[in-house]
Amino acid sequence: MLNREKRMTEADLVIFKNRRLGEIEVRRDVLLHFPIGLLGFGHLRQFALVPHKEGESAFMWLVPLEDENLAFVVVNPDLFFEGYQPQPTGDQLAILQAGAEEPLGVLVLVSFHDGQATANLAAPLILDLTKRKGIQAVLMDKDLETRKRLF
Repeated sequence: MLNREKRMTEADLVIFKNRRLGEIEVRRDVLLHFPIGLLGFGHLRQFALVPHKEGESAFMWLVPLEDENLAFVVVNPDLFFEGYQPQPTGDQLAILQAGAEEPLGVLVLVSFHDGQATANLAAPLILDLTKRKGIQAVLMDKDLETRKRLF
């Protein structure tokens, strides 16, 4: 009888260091590729999405493999902003190689100002979790804030 269970090998894992989070080990198949990077960080293309605290927090870390000094706090906007549904442009979808009807995930970058956590709703991260690709989509909706308070 053949054992059809797939076994993970060292080649299936990526291990890298981050100054803030220490050594990180993730499966290679869960890495996210941002073909054009993030705003201001176009040179960063490969990221791992790491929980802040296992099962205890809505916050996650988006950690670039290329720079151990950076880690971005992100959150699922559905947990904080009811009805927030960013609409990426056709050009943005083309970068992801995604169709207009394809289900996409959304995260927003979180920053902290004067002790307050804020989310950038004007430039969300749009993710094709099937292809493991993402973009930061600058939205032209003037009503969307770059520092919308989470709490």
